[in-house]
Parts: sequence; C-alpha cells; structure tokens
Amino acid sequence: MEDVYEELLNWSLEEQAKYLRGFFDGEGGPRFYRYRHRKGHHMPGEPHVRAVDVANSDKRLLNTVQQMLGNLGIKSRIYLDVGKGKRRATIDSWRLKILDRESIVTYAKVVGFTNPEKCPSSSR
Repeated sequence: MEDVYEELLNWSLEEQAKYLRGFFDGEGGPRFYRYRHRKGHHMPGEPHVRAVDVANSDKRLLNTVQQMLGNLGIKSRIYLDVGKGKRRATIDSWRLKILDRESIVTYAKVVGFTNPEKCPSSSR
C-alpha cells in the first residue's frame, strides 16, 4: 500500500485545500484576541485573528499538512506543545501555527472554514 501521507501531497491543489479545511475545522481553528485599549485602527473589544493553529500528536501528519499549506503559498511552523504548569502528558503533542498576516489572509481566501463559529467576522 502506498504511503498515505505521500498520497495526500499528490492530490490537486483544490483537493488539498478541501482536506485542509476539514482538518482545521476538526482539529484546530483561528485564535482570536481582543484589544482592551485603542491601538492604531483597532477599536477596543474588536476581535482580531492572531493565528490559525491545529494540534495533533502525529508530527508526521503535521509535516504533511505543512507541505500542503506551502503548496498553497501559506507559511507555517510546527512547535512542541508545552504548557507551563500543566500536567505532563504521556505522549508529545505538536502545534502547527500560521502566524504571519499574509499567510492568515491567504488561508482565509484559499482554504477558509466550514464551521461558521470558526469564521473570523466583525460580529465576534
């Protein structure tokens, strides 16, 4: 049987975007923050997307997801998920994060979210 991770990379860009949408809907999402005070053009209490991230214990899967994002022109990084003062897990958990503004905008346009609860909007 052919390697599943390699097979994902052979899909068309449209199919890769659909896979990524489903994966991020299920395993991650946008990370919002709110300003307490006015900063530049941002109003207090207005939500802003700071990152799009996903967590998983399968680093090889996240490496494949990172390659798929790269195929779509989206930059991302993988980090070991560590929580200060939290109980130690028996297996490592990894986080893939899309942090730069240009990549977040590209993600929203090319991949997006199916779940309306995860869609960045001015109503949040």
